[in-house]
Parts: sequence; C-alpha cells; structure tokens
Amino acid sequence: MNKTALWNSWLEKTLLQDLDAEEAADPVPFFETVDGELEMSSALGSYKWGKNDGDYLYLVYLLDEASSDDWSITPVYVGESKNISARIGQHARKIRDSFPITEWEDNGHWGSFSKYDQIAAVAELAERPLYVWITDVDDLECGPYGYETYRQELEAKLVGLLHAQPAYERIFANRASVLA
Repeated sequence: MNKTALWNSWLEKTLLQDLDAEEAADPVPFFETVDGELEMSSALGSYKWGKNDGDYLYLVYLLDEASSDDWSITPVYVGESKNISARIGQHARKIRDSFPITEWEDNGHWGSFSKYDQIAAVAELAERPLYVWITDVDDLECGPYGYETYRQELEAKLVGLLHAQPAYERIFANRASVLA
C-alpha cells in the first residue's frame, strides 16, 4: 500500500469517524475571539476536560468544511503527550503569542522561528480555523501501518508518513518552514 493510501486509510479509521459521529464533539476549534482577543476556544476547553494523565495523540489540522472525507483534512501538527490538557494549553498560549506573523523578528540564526510561529503562519495564511483532535492511544487498535504502537512511535510514524505526502510539502508544519 502506498503512503497516500496508508494516510487516507488511517484517517478514515480515526479522525473521520469522530467527525461523523453524532456523540463526538469534533471538529473542535483551537481558538475563538473573545472581546477582540484570541483565546483557546471554550469548545476545546470542554473537549480536553478530564483528559490529563494517559497516552494521548493529537492532531492540529485545517478542515475543508464543504466535505468530510480524507482530502478535507490538512494536517498542521502532530504531537503526543502524557498530560494532554497541559500540553494543549501550552500550545494555545504559544501559538496565540506568535500572532500577528508580521511582527516576527528574525535573529539571523537557523531555527529562530519556533514551531508555534509556523503553526500561527499556517493559521493566518489559511484563513480557516485550526482544529484539534485528541485521541487516547489505548483506544487505537493500531497505527497507520497496521501494528500496535505507543504514543511516541505513533507520532513519529505519522510525521514521517505526512512528510512523504507531496500534497502537504508546503503546508505541514512539524518543524518545517512554511514561509520560505
């Protein structure tokens, strides 16, 4: 099976099932504007409530709301955490602090822009909201290659799989520049 088919198959077994399930909260927006300020969305606050210690995988993504298929998902960042609530909260603060991207200052060193800057750039340039999907790794029967896996390996396999997708070459932001 080629890597595009593997990615699409994994999406259909995971995130897309949650998007289609009536009892699931998905899609869950990462941010909302409150009194003119960008804040972590109340929907995300409710969604991650009770998700603390455990083995979690998360995906920050863009969604083409016109459809609900594997091509409607544009992955932006894949991560894993033992304390997902704290991790997502940290991401929200650091991404929010990266806006607006026009105020970035390059110090001339490689890597002077962080992954949070890159996620903010994707969000600002996309003009679509960022969404977050969180899943307990124990709820997954297998990783994208069909084998049981743990959260760190699952993150690494998904990042590698996504970097193999030509469609995401200039979009996917896991530590790759989106503006160059």
